Amino acid sequence: MNLKGDLYIKHLERVKSVMSAKEANMSSKHINNLQLSWEGNEESQLQKNVEEILEVLQPQTQQLESLAV
Repeated sequence: MNLKGDLYIKHLERVKSVMSAKEANMSSKHINNLQLSWEGNEESQLQKNVEEILEVLQPQTQQLESLAV
């Protein structure tokens, strides 16, 4: 999928593995504004790989104008 522009990804607490996040292939996307969100529930509190998931969801930073987490 060739994404451009603004992207809002919700319910990241449902991502179970870093490999699942890598499948998004965000480094090839041309995103201007990116918003990532987690719901504050038991599922998100049990998620141990939050930092790794954030790392692999990084888009091309040359075009990124804003990031909200």
